[in-house]
Amino acid sequence: MVLEKSRNPSLKGKILWVLGILIVTFVLTLVVLSILFENTRNTGLIEYSLEDTVHINSWISILEFDDNGQAWIGTKEDGISIFNGETWQTYSTKNSEILCDEIREIAFDNLGNAWIGTAAGVSVYDGETWSSYTTENSGISGNYILDIKFDNLGNVWIGTTEGLSVYYKDSWISYTTENSEISGNFIGDLEFDDLGNVWIDTSSPGGHGISVFDGETWLTLTKDNSGLPHGDVRGIEIDNLGHIWIQTAWQLYVFDGETWESHGFKYPFAYPQEVDDHDTIVFLEIDSSGRVMVLTYGVLRIYDGNIWTIYNSENSGVNNSDYFAVDPKGRIWFYAVHTISVLPVDAAGLPQTISPGKEFLSRYISSGWSNLSTPLIILALLSAWVAIYLENFYILFASAAAAFSLLVFPPFEFGRGFIVFTLPGGLLGSLIGGKIKKRKAIDDNLPIAIGFIIGALLGFGVLYLFALVSYAG
Repeated sequence: MVLEKSRNPSLKGKILWVLGILIVTFVLTLVVLSILFENTRNTGLIEYSLEDTVHINSWISILEFDDNGQAWIGTKEDGISIFNGETWQTYSTKNSEILCDEIREIAFDNLGNAWIGTAAGVSVYDGETWSSYTTENSGISGNYILDIKFDNLGNVWIGTTEGLSVYYKDSWISYTTENSEISGNFIGDLEFDDLGNVWIDTSSPGGHGISVFDGETWLTLTKDNSGLPHGDVRGIEIDNLGHIWIQTAWQLYVFDGETWESHGFKYPFAYPQEVDDHDTIVFLEIDSSGRVMVLTYGVLRIYDGNIWTIYNSENSGVNNSDYFAVDPKGRIWFYAVHTISVLPVDAAGLPQTISPGKEFLSRYISSGWSNLSTPLIILALLSAWVAIYLENFYILFASAAAAFSLLVFPPFEFGRGFIVFTLPGGLLGSLIGGKIKKRKAIDDNLPIAIGFIIGALLGFGVLYLFALVSYAG
């Protein structure tokens, strides 16, 4: 009599099969989760590298837009590049008459001429020819340019490290601490209010505060004579209501002409007692609609006059850039080092965001080796293994899975949610695998694989639905 060969694999064979299934499914899961993560980050962000496009390796120092929507990108060592959306044109001392390759400021007059502040003076480009102003050929107070603005009469106001200069009717007037009541010679920022007064940041170095000039008299605002808490001013902006926004390191101050109001960025917008990088204000801008836009490291905050809305890497394409500019279409151009990231906006002019459910998942699917994929795979494998080989698998699986989940996820807001939803997913998968084995005369390995996959899918799917419902609410 010939005995039939047993179809039951040995214990070693079972272990090898389970390990094989684990490895293959784990790799596939990594691929799927990586693709899903990329989809969660699909906010329409467009990135440009000056190193790749125009072979510029130096840092971006300034970005401005002309009336045609072209981006003018100044660098610290390689001149200026102009991007019209398709092609690039670079001007430096190697191919033009620009004074210097270190670009500090870019501004456009009402004729469309570009006034480019450099570390060696001001170069003006009309689209065909170059002209320049330095301390050697003009009355400008200094060659290291920090800011350029135009008043409502078209006069050019230029801030330098050695004073303030005004180009008025083909002549120059300069203001320094030696010939005026301006509070300092280091002119970091200039802004004009609705009355024509110029607000001048003279704070660095030395913390001299703000000087206000109406064309005849000077007023200096310091922590001793105003609501300004200290002289470390890093930027000035004026909104559509005429309110003056003053940027310091960790605080915004708003002056309505009579009173001062503070906006701090230590959550939830209270004056910071302990400040980290995410609370440090690095850039302040007010867009054409009057919204206040504040950039801290990795976080963009937009104020509509009532509330602050936060955009970061979890809910949008905002990245860890140092500065940004808003183009005529409302798109936000972040720039740092030699990389530019263009973030599109929705119909309301706000950054495009990912869905609430995807935002929830993107917190944990930061890469293929995510905290979420590993427990789902292990729990599903345990459920399939125990359901097939042990009779009392409910108790054993529940205790093992709960212990594993608590080990992987330290106590935090969503820790219990993972345990609650991955356990039922794994159990349902194991039940289905066990039923298949009983009803079908098939090898033990197939139910293991089926229960394994179904458990992972169910656990992940229920968790995702929970994310959608909870965050949408």
